[in-house]
Amino acid sequence: MSNSVAQFFQTQADAYSSYFGAQRTGNSFCFRRRLTLACEMGRQGEGTLLDCATGSGEITMAVLRSGRFAAAELVDISSNMLARARETAVSLAPQIPCTFEVSDIFDYLVHAAEAGRSYGMILCLGLIAHTGRLEELLALVRRCLTPGKGRLLLQSTLLDHPGTRLARRLRQRRYERRHGYAISYFRLCELRNAIQRSGMRIVEERRFGLCLPFGDRICRVGNYYAEQIAQRWAERRGAEILLAIARDR
Repeated sequence: MSNSVAQFFQTQADAYSSYFGAQRTGNSFCFRRRLTLACEMGRQGEGTLLDCATGSGEITMAVLRSGRFAAAELVDISSNMLARARETAVSLAPQIPCTFEVSDIFDYLVHAAEAGRSYGMILCLGLIAHTGRLEELLALVRRCLTPGKGRLLLQSTLLDHPGTRLARRLRQRRYERRHGYAISYFRLCELRNAIQRSGMRIVEERRFGLCLPFGDRICRVGNYYAEQIAQRWAERRGAEILLAIARDR
């Protein structure tokens, strides 16, 4: 499965960067909203930041600039994504020392835990949709997260949302045939229960995203304004969620 995920994201670096530009689409609105919320929730971050799937790096660099981080480790399974993240780091946060590693994040976290490394902030944005393995991820993150002030920012698309259920029904088989793996969705109760079982706790929840199925295909600009108009509604019932998670001991 990791090879299939890597192959998919090798082709996505240019597209991901474009989501953070000025284009008016529903997808780009949600990506920029994810960036804004990650910065707000990561403002108190300090120490070393680990991004488990850095993508093209825009969110990573924005979070770094919003906190008090001394260094960052940027990991991605795609070399093309990581190359783009290097360019983003040079232009947006050149003052913060960053290391870049092409790796399966599960292997990386095992080695980090064995080496006794600890992180004040761990970003897992968009990761579990492409890997599943939620329980395994949380167990590994807990071993590496600084107790007390350390935070995991975990993003997921919620299966509670009717648009998510419809999109899964209509797209899932086609996506799996085309890319070699299925997208993983979770209900909010599943996320909460898994986090509790891992020995961590949720300190903040932020929802966003109207996420109309096929909205950008029907009318990109119209879908952008629909997301904008429905932003307050999405804060309560949106299809996407960003969770700040802490380890007490």
